[in-house]
Amino acid sequence: MNHLIILASILFCFCISCTTQDLELADEFLSMGDFFQARKLYKKVIEHSPRNFQARFGTALSYYQEAAYKTKQKTVTKEDWENAVYHLKLASHINETANLKKNLAGAYYNLGVYYKQNQQFTASLSQFQRAVVFDTTLYEAYNQLGALYHQKGEYKKSEIAYIRSLHIKPNYAVAYFNLGSLYWTMKNFEKVINSWDKAVYLDRNNSHYQEWLRKAKAKTRAR
Repeated sequence: MNHLIILASILFCFCISCTTQDLELADEFLSMGDFFQARKLYKKVIEHSPRNFQARFGTALSYYQEAAYKTKQKTVTKEDWENAVYHLKLASHINETANLKKNLAGAYYNLGVYYKQNQQFTASLSQFQRAVVFDTTLYEAYNQLGALYHQKGEYKKSEIAYIRSLHIKPNYAVAYFNLGSLYWTMKNFEKVINSWDKAVYLDRNNSHYQEWLRKAKAKTRAR
């Protein structure tokens, strides 16, 4: 009986040692961008320990980083970001860390960008809304929400989203320009000029902003 207990203890320690080695090696593959090999090792750990957070989160990061790489290469698909979301959500069932939530917000954000680029605006709006649930400081997502609400004719929601974006990042020229575009639609040219003045001040070399600011001032003088 004592022999069986000792043997079980040895096997248990051996399994822990193997798991640690597999995770260390998987993390190393991940850092090198070898997503396939990293996932193989994380999967091996998960087969023995389904609730191992490091393996679950590592798997999710491998999909996230692969999707980010493909985005830069302009070869990304909807499924790439959906895989990242799926595995991040699996990991969140074990431990919803701050880092995980930021990555999940980023995955939703990028999925929203993908849908927007493919003219799927309702789906895009939904993803940006999810992104800010997991990261309330994601100013780019609020800016995107502002643009989509503007497009839908929901001007108050659009204004709130842009202002929220600027509250988080006060020197965000893009949001100031977009806010001015909203006010142009609303024919509030005083606010247009105020917003575009700030956009030009923050991005002095942007000729597009300068041109539209001149148009707004000319329109105001002509009234």
